[in-house]
Amino acid sequence: FFGPNMASKPQPVAAPPLTGSTGGMYSPTTKLPPSPLRPSSSPTVDIKYTKSFDHNVPFTPRIITGNSHVALAEDIAALVGYEMRRDSAGVLLTPKLFANGEIDLKLLTCVRGDDVYVIQSTCPGPDRDVNTSIMELMLMLHTCRLASAERVTAVVPYFAYGRQSFMATPDTPIAAAAVSKLMLCMHVDQVITVDLNASQIQGFFHNVPLTNLSAIPVFRSYLHKAIRSQSHPSPDKLVVVAVGPANVARAKELGDMLGVWNYVSCITRRTEGGREIHKGHVRPSKKVLQLDAPDVCQGMVCIAVDDIIDTLSTTTNVVKLLMDSGAQYVISLATHGLFTNDACTKANECVGLREIIVTDTTPQAEHQAMCPKLTVLNVSGIVSTAIKRIHHERADKDDDWDTREWNQYDFDLASCPISTSEHEVWPQPSPDKSADIACPSP
Repeated sequence: FFGPNMASKPQPVAAPPLTGSTGGMYSPTTKLPPSPLRPSSSPTVDIKYTKSFDHNVPFTPRIITGNSHVALAEDIAALVGYEMRRDSAGVLLTPKLFANGEIDLKLLTCVRGDDVYVIQSTCPGPDRDVNTSIMELMLMLHTCRLASAERVTAVVPYFAYGRQSFMATPDTPIAAAAVSKLMLCMHVDQVITVDLNASQIQGFFHNVPLTNLSAIPVFRSYLHKAIRSQSHPSPDKLVVVAVGPANVARAKELGDMLGVWNYVSCITRRTEGGREIHKGHVRPSKKVLQLDAPDVCQGMVCIAVDDIIDTLSTTTNVVKLLMDSGAQYVISLATHGLFTNDACTKANECVGLREIIVTDTTPQAEHQAMCPKLTVLNVSGIVSTAIKRIHHERADKDDDWDTREWNQYDFDLASCPISTSEHEVWPQPSPDKSADIACPSP
């Protein structure tokens, strides 16, 4: 049977060429067959070890949001060319709360193969705390991933626990790293944030791309208009004050954009006297704020640059220090305004504080009603630009794109900063593929 005269062993029959769907794993030389999405006249594409995707037919973008900041998500969706819908046919997720407070999410439409952007600012609100917003974000990311979305991008304008990005003492956690690991466990593809509290948070996401947007151009546009209208003095009468060493770079960036060359750093130092014993260690009893060049503030208008305003205690101390140094008045500027406890009352009673300028990375409607000194700027322009760059796979430093975006942004800052008619229009989906909204029941 196995003798030398036995016919040669038959060779295996070659598998027929693949047809139909373009998804799956292919060899380096596999050619894609024609399909309804790719006409036969289009050039053949080589696929190498990955899911195939025809870039001539971009996948459908989808914008969803949680319940932490719906107004900002609606502004972003309007700028990228979609209208957020609240009717039952257009709702992407129907979150609700169980009797014990658990969040329940359910998809009503198919997001398979879509480019999903989940907008959720992890901030507190009247009916929620920070941890509820974070858990809601994780469940939305997890739901979209299980629904086979092609790409899931987390848009987090305000990143909670950002102030806990290092171990102050050996017995404290790195909370920012813990939140980042939670997002990584949900298999997020990209992350978009606005003015992280510390730059090292970007390293917590390892190999996941993170776009940390700067709100300084938004402040620059507003202050330019205020200077032109003579609401504030000219740049030679201004002093940019960095509140803490972490805001020195942001203060210099703002000063360069405004043409202000006077800089002052407000640094927290410990007192020399009045030492006390604490857990066996000798340490100074209290902290004080000091200016590195107090003479520069004499007769000037100071712009105090910070990244976050919480209880306003630091801001009021900085204002008092600047007024004692001879400043005319102080303008407080911060990206994120939380205004917890009685912060609005402190702002109204602070004599030297002329204006507080924040962005709408967190809801500010309630705070504006309580504090007439508060000015809120819209960041939907810079966030929508980042989303469009990611979807169209454009470089972050596209000179032509930046020029068109910011020229329009300078002159229409009040409501919708960017007109989508001048830019690439997103592919319009079918009626059941519109931008949708996810609002958990309170």
